[in-house]
Amino acid sequence: MKRIMTLTIAFCMLCLTVTGAEKLIVDSMDFQGSNTLTFEKAVEMALKSNAALVQCDLDIAVAQNALDQKDEKMKGILKAYRHIDPKSLTYQNAVTNPQRTLKFQFEKANRKKQGTINTIEVNVQTQYYNLLFALKQVEIYRDNLKIVEKTDAQTTKKLELGTIAKQEVINSQLSLIKAQNELNAAENSVKKAKMALNVLIGQDVMSEIIPDGSLEIPPYELGSIAKAVTNTFNNNGMIKDLEFALEMAKFDLEYLGMGNMTETYPYKEKKLNLDKAMMNYQNVKAGAETLVRNSYLDVTQKKAETVKNMQAKSNAGVALNISDISFEAGVSVLSDKEKAQVAKLQADITLSQSILDYILAIAAYEDNQAVGRTAVASATQLAASSN
Repeated sequence: MKRIMTLTIAFCMLCLTVTGAEKLIVDSMDFQGSNTLTFEKAVEMALKSNAALVQCDLDIAVAQNALDQKDEKMKGILKAYRHIDPKSLTYQNAVTNPQRTLKFQFEKANRKKQGTINTIEVNVQTQYYNLLFALKQVEIYRDNLKIVEKTDAQTTKKLELGTIAKQEVINSQLSLIKAQNELNAAENSVKKAKMALNVLIGQDVMSEIIPDGSLEIPPYELGSIAKAVTNTFNNNGMIKDLEFALEMAKFDLEYLGMGNMTETYPYKEKKLNLDKAMMNYQNVKAGAETLVRNSYLDVTQKKAETVKNMQAKSNAGVALNISDISFEAGVSVLSDKEKAQVAKLQADITLSQSILDYILAIAAYEDNQAVGRTAVASATQLAASSN
């Protein structure tokens, strides 16, 4: 009971912190401070700032308290049933099942907490790597701007020499404006990604974030799909819930049937409940297996796409170099070089997107083998609901 009270106070304090804190509003879009942030640190911060986890701990404490109280009461019950066979349905109904039910509630509360942690980690991972992706886009568009600026300088020089028409220079300047706008948009995407991540990890919206690392292809081996499916069956919270429901339905039918009531309506109703429980259990297992197999295919596909896109980027870079030399020598026209520039830019963007997709596909594959996810309300929503 003392632990429950402590957790309740902690939950209320966290809610008050979220709702009551007044902070200075930054009157610009410039991020404040300097904070190098690893993914692991981001997850740690998000877990500390989420009130849902405090509620999970409270639920676990309540379930543990109920289990402890039942253990005390069971001393008298065990004494009363000491002459009954522990394997008998009568003993199971009075002694074993009540204990199993409370233990199940305790385990379910722990699974809910783990599901909440999984959800927070997945959300942080998605946003953290979205930030890395946005930063990569800035790098790509900045390099593209340099290429376009070089082309613009080349066309201006050629106009001065009288080797190209004025229209070619105008086209080059239009491409330059487009490249500048694309870079500006990419820089704004970085700001949006930083703000979104700040909200997830409990920082001020305009706190500076410098992610530790860059968007790179991770080393990863898929391993056995059979083992992955087994992990899903062993860990998935919904499957565990249905396993317990199925066991209880089986017992209810056996307990009712021991009194020669197999032809009665209550027995037939219990039989129907058992059939439904079995169907639900099998359907959910099939769905979970399908999900993990689909995510397995996604990982293999995204990895293959990434490898091909790396080659495409390399080819586009070579083609651009050849086009640049040809344009400088007057062998090719501006439109030829611009096509090569666009192809190089698109190849860079496509590769960075495929790397992000590959990373998130791996995360989904791992997540599908775990306990599952729990819907997580923000600390603000939880505070509002407590009023």
